[in-house]
Amino acid sequence: FQFNRMETTMKSQGLPGGKEVMVCEFDIEKRPISLHIPLHRLLAGFLQTAAEIDRLETLISRESLPRNFLEMLIEHPLRIQALCAQAQAKLWVRNGNSLLHQVYLYRHKGSFYDDGFDYDILILQALCILLGPDAFLTILAKRFKLQHLFLMPSVSSLFETSVLDPVVIYEALKLMINIVTHRPKCGMSLEDCIRREIVHALAASDLTHSSLQSAMCTRLSGSDKFDKVLKEVAEFSNASVCTEGCYTLKADSWDLYDPYFPRYTAREHQQAQDRYVQHLKSSNKMHEGMLPPPILFPAFNSFGKTVNMLWCPSMLFIQYITLFKRSTNLIND
Repeated sequence: FQFNRMETTMKSQGLPGGKEVMVCEFDIEKRPISLHIPLHRLLAGFLQTAAEIDRLETLISRESLPRNFLEMLIEHPLRIQALCAQAQAKLWVRNGNSLLHQVYLYRHKGSFYDDGFDYDILILQALCILLGPDAFLTILAKRFKLQHLFLMPSVSSLFETSVLDPVVIYEALKLMINIVTHRPKCGMSLEDCIRREIVHALAASDLTHSSLQSAMCTRLSGSDKFDKVLKEVAEFSNASVCTEGCYTLKADSWDLYDPYFPRYTAREHQQAQDRYVQHLKSSNKMHEGMLPPPILFPAFNSFGKTVNMLWCPSMLFIQYITLFKRSTNLIND
């Protein structure tokens, strides 16, 4: 690992309270990278179990760790998220479809996301707390190559048209939201996890019982609580001559809809959003097309501190820059 110092937002803007962060020099486009990081996920499994009984700061004490250990620990799961963002932006199409298939399995398919993506998010949530949200966002912006857009823009650069792919920007912002709200490994009960998965699977389309189970990981679909939760959130439509019997979301279950649900493909995201808007119109709840904020489930001990990222100086600056450039059409849809 080769580290360089990088200034946080407050430091780069000459404001009091700013500091420097050690950031690893790594170029995803030129260096080897793997979606398989078993040691990180083993540590995440330990944190998932231990965080129920003790504080995260006690489980991982920075004073007892080697120098820059946390900065090294964040690198591999964060590189994977940046690689997935580039794949979503179709920046790797000349390499064939192999990477796209790997990313699809990692983010959207059954046990791959349950034992992979979710544990990587848990590690990132833990490091957001241990490093502090400003340092975490500085490293994230650097890894996504967005530091000049998010953290250190000059006055003149505010009015420059962004040459960065808007999909990469969207994926980075979505990851920030998931760090705060995605809690299947750090607080949500088994029933809450099943309910959330069923609601979002049925939000995208009506499904048969077998299709619904195959869309989820074995840990959830094989639970004896699956059918109980399914009856609570969905209604069954009997089969006809031309159609199979399918489950449809109950009206009140739409309140659990999260527009930033990380399992969705681009197509499923659009389908779910269209159906949600249709539901709002049919129930006279449409308010200027506003989408709901994600529901914040309870978290174990220290993991609830991830919400501090929402109002740290770096996040407020990122929100300002993003909204400013969007309002002036310097970032496209």
